[in-house]
Amino acid sequence: MKKEEKNSFMGEWTPNEWGNFEESYLNDLKSSSGNSLDVAVKFSRKVLKTHSTSFFIVTRFLPKFMRDEVELVYGSVRFPDEIVDSFDIKNDEKKVLLSNWRNKYRLALESGSFEDSINKDVPILLAGFTEVVKKYSIPSSYYESFLDAMELDVEPRDFEDTDDLINNYVYGSAIVVGYFLAYVYGSSQIDNFEETLKNDLDDIFERFEFNHPIYILFSSGTTGKPKCITHGAGNVLIEHNKEFMLHCDIRENEKLFYYTTTGWMMWNWLVGGLATGSSIFLFDGAPVYPKIDVLLEYCQNKKINLFGVSAKYIDHLKNEKYDSKNLDLSSIKIITSTGSPLAEESFKYVYDKIKKDVHLASIAGGTDLVGCLVLGNLYSNVYMGEIQGQSLGIDVDVFTDKGKSVKDGEKGELVVKKPFPSMPIKFWDDGDGQKYHKAYFTQFENIWHHGDFIERTKNNGFIMRGRSDATLNPGGVRIGTAEIYQQVEDIDFI
Repeated sequence: MKKEEKNSFMGEWTPNEWGNFEESYLNDLKSSSGNSLDVAVKFSRKVLKTHSTSFFIVTRFLPKFMRDEVELVYGSVRFPDEIVDSFDIKNDEKKVLLSNWRNKYRLALESGSFEDSINKDVPILLAGFTEVVKKYSIPSSYYESFLDAMELDVEPRDFEDTDDLINNYVYGSAIVVGYFLAYVYGSSQIDNFEETLKNDLDDIFERFEFNHPIYILFSSGTTGKPKCITHGAGNVLIEHNKEFMLHCDIRENEKLFYYTTTGWMMWNWLVGGLATGSSIFLFDGAPVYPKIDVLLEYCQNKKINLFGVSAKYIDHLKNEKYDSKNLDLSSIKIITSTGSPLAEESFKYVYDKIKKDVHLASIAGGTDLVGCLVLGNLYSNVYMGEIQGQSLGIDVDVFTDKGKSVKDGEKGELVVKKPFPSMPIKFWDDGDGQKYHKAYFTQFENIWHHGDFIERTKNNGFIMRGRSDATLNPGGVRIGTAEIYQQVEDIDFI
């Protein structure tokens, strides 16, 4: 395969095509006079860029000195993922490929070097990743757990309870990759990760498992019957870092300001921003007293970068015909709106009267995941009245009542088709998990039913139409509360 063919590779993704793709890089390896591991990095980078865009985007935010190794980590999960999700082969063949991949991983662990692994026919991505495992003394069992989860994807089994699901599937499929990265990230300050665990902090802070409860959030009843939702520490940390850094472009030393109460999950979300190295600011009170722009003036004075508000706050400013022309809001790069759908007219108002060069992101999720299912996207256009897209790494879809995906422009039920890290770890005082299961998994079998009535748009975005249990159904046509609000708000005297 010629160089230009390799760089434009977008062929049918089959086991044979993967093999041909890898062969071209093995040829580069044979002719390479420099660091042979660089070829594995280039291969991994190409795989991510072509077939795993979200992972590739994540690595663009990293400093060069750790980007290569993180790309090798991400690259190591791609082939097993392709076996499970992309290759059109029988399950027995998938199990053989996964078993062979596992055996090659073990062989690479026993090899003396990257070159030694290649000479033993270890796949190039696996050989490169194993060098990262050895360098940082990452327990070999972590990757074995990932492969265990992939095998469960091929041949599923019933899980005894939530703990069984999390420990034997979610851990391997979604969480353990974060453990790999913790070793790589931690290396910039302390070479031996185990030494980090032995420092003086252990005398002050007790260490807990990844899923140890951090928050108990009581739902208000807008997502079904009120629930006592228990969230895990590591789960929430992953979700909030992803949303702030990848969806909102928040960086170290920036300032996050939210208009919310401390009793709403947006307070927990705001606190999660501390993990990015940002400072957080909260306003709990009357948002237009003693004057209508008290919050915006605060943004000016404190040089706020993320300004979070409710949709109704923006609607109020619009109805009062407020104009921010006398304020310097140059520091604000993103305005997030939540609590209810943001109307088309309010999108236009923000860009006309608040700030022209700002990322206006309507976001939605809730207490159930203490985060977002649909929210802003740095790389997509903003369309009036629409939420830009789904949260990275969460398999969001819109279903009909019969459990089929809707077409663009159609409305249906907001669902998540695969487990995701920020699922609650349990409901308090729900020992057998029946309340948990009834809350999310009775509408569609093994599918998270969020309870929102939503529309998928032709722009790959979403429009919230209301709660599923609060929709009208005259003549078999479902009408959401957001659609009713929109008509009422067009009446001048209301």
